[in-house]
Amino acid sequence: MDFGIRAPTVVLFASLDQHNTLWITHEYVQAGVPLSEHITQIKSIQPLTPLSWIGVDPAGRQRGLQTGISDIAALRKAGLTIRDARSSIHQGLDLIRSRLKPATGHPTLMIQHSCTHLIKCLETYHYPQDNPLSPTPEKDGSDHAIDALRYMIQNLDQPYTHKKSTYLN
Repeated sequence: MDFGIRAPTVVLFASLDQHNTLWITHEYVQAGVPLSEHITQIKSIQPLTPLSWIGVDPAGRQRGLQTGISDIAALRKAGLTIRDARSSIHQGLDLIRSRLKPATGHPTLMIQHSCTHLIKCLETYHYPQDNPLSPTPEKDGSDHAIDALRYMIQNLDQPYTHKKSTYLN
């Protein structure tokens, strides 16, 4: 899940098969609505695609100025299991690349044709033309779905541990 208000919030739904292939089956893309509405939408999709967890942007740990709680805390309060492993953009993109083109065998990332937003973003995601060696891709709109995919895969493919905090995040 990549959080947004003016830019879209993107949530990707997936399943993992017996061959460790990650199948992206649904996408939810919506801008201009509060987190509470995204939670409602996620929960309405959940009966169709049961959720084990949602990998989110670790920046969602920051407390909101208006609510006093973080987006992650709000998602957890709504009963959703959240993973928020930190990783660099470069490391996350390498994890996506390794699923798209593994060293041996077939790709282990498949995307349903109905996930048109994610497919378009994968086709248009790029680094600055004037600085192709930049470690940071362009933030021009195609990055939100890729970020959501990155958060999902880094939380799936990297070891994950959960530390219970003693404060409200």
